[in-house]
Amino acid sequence: MVPALAFALVVVGSAMALVFERLWQDAARIELRTAAEAAALAAAQRLCSDDTLREDIDWRAYCDAARQSAAQLAAANLVGGAPLELDAADDGDIRLGLELDNILGQRVFVESRHEPRIVRVQAWHGRGRNNAAGLLSRHLSGAGRLQTVAVEATAANHIAGVRPLEGLNVPALPIALHAGNLATGLVGWTGLIERRLGPDACGVDPHGRPLEGVSDGIPEMLAISAPYQADEKEQLAATLHAIDVGAGLSGDILAAQCRLGWSLHDLESSGGELRCDGPEQTFASTPKLPAALRAELSAAIGQPRICWLFDAAIPGRRSDECQLTCRRLVAIRILGVQELPDGMLAVRLQPAVVITKTAIVAPGPDDRLANPYVSKVYLSR
Repeated sequence: MVPALAFALVVVGSAMALVFERLWQDAARIELRTAAEAAALAAAQRLCSDDTLREDIDWRAYCDAARQSAAQLAAANLVGGAPLELDAADDGDIRLGLELDNILGQRVFVESRHEPRIVRVQAWHGRGRNNAAGLLSRHLSGAGRLQTVAVEATAANHIAGVRPLEGLNVPALPIALHAGNLATGLVGWTGLIERRLGPDACGVDPHGRPLEGVSDGIPEMLAISAPYQADEKEQLAATLHAIDVGAGLSGDILAAQCRLGWSLHDLESSGGELRCDGPEQTFASTPKLPAALRAELSAAIGQPRICWLFDAAIPGRRSDECQLTCRRLVAIRILGVQELPDGMLAVRLQPAVVITKTAIVAPGPDDRLANPYVSKVYLSR
C-alpha cells in the first residue's frame, strides 16, 4: 500500500512538474518576444534622430549606438526572471540593413552600415542545467529546450501622406514654408536646408531647447510673414504662410492646431488624410499671421513638428488670402520667433526628424517619396 502510494505521488509530482514547466516556458517565450520587439523598436527609433541630418554623420558609430540602444532596452526586460542579453557586436544578435531588389526582382534584406532602415533581432533564452524539472521535461516534452525568436522593426521613410488616428493627431503646425525658386532667385528650403546654404549658428540640447552660438551641423533658415499692410506683391513674397487644412483660417482654429496638431475633424473635408503621393495639394492661406497663432508658434519652440512646403502662391479670393501649391511634407524645429515692424514675424528654424504613427507609408519603394524628415516605426515581422 505504502509503495503504491509513494509511486502515485511521484507520478503526480512529475506530471505537475511538467505542467508547471510548460507554463513557465510559454510565459518565458512571451516575455522573450516582448523584450526582443522592444529592443528592435528602440534601435529603429534611434535610426530616425536629428543626427541623420548632419552632413558629417559617422554612420558606423551611429549604427553602433543604435545596436547599443537595443541591447540596453533588452537588458531592462526580464525573461524568466533574468535580464535579456543581446550581443550588440556587428555580427551579433542585432542586424541593421535595408530591403533591396535582387537580380530576380525579389525584396531581400541586405545588411548595411549606411542609412539602414530595418532592424532584425535574434533573441535567445534557456533554463539552467541545475533545474531537475527542466531536465526531465527536456526529454519527455521538449519544453525545456533553448528558445529563440526573430523579430524585425522597420523605420519607414517613404511617406505618402499623413492620417490622424482616433485620439492621435498629426504632430503638425498649420504653416507652410517656401520651397524656394531658383528661377526667381528666391532661396527657400531647397537652397538653405537641402543645399546647406543656410547658417548654422544654433543647436539644441537633449530636450530640444535652443543653444545659441552652438553649431550642430544642421543648417537653418529664416521664414518671414507679410506685413499687416502688405499689398498683393508683398503678400506673394512672404516665405511663411498660415494654411487652412480644412477647418478654416481663424486665429483660434490655427492656434489650436499649432498646439494640438491636425485632428480627424480638421481633415474631415479631405477624407481624413492629406496625401503627397498624388496631385499637388492646394490650400487657402494667409501670410498675415493672426496674433493667437504667433503666441502658439512661440510656445512651440524646440518641438519637432510637421509642416508643408509650398512651391507657388497666387492671390486668393480675399485681399489678405492666397492660394498655395504644396507638394512636400517636411519636419521642422522652431529655434526662435521675432516680431518685426508692421506685424511681420520672423521664424528661425532648422529641419528635424519626426516619428509618428500618423504617417502613411507608401505601399512600395518610390524614391520620389523618400522623406528624411518624417518616419513611421513599426514591427514588420
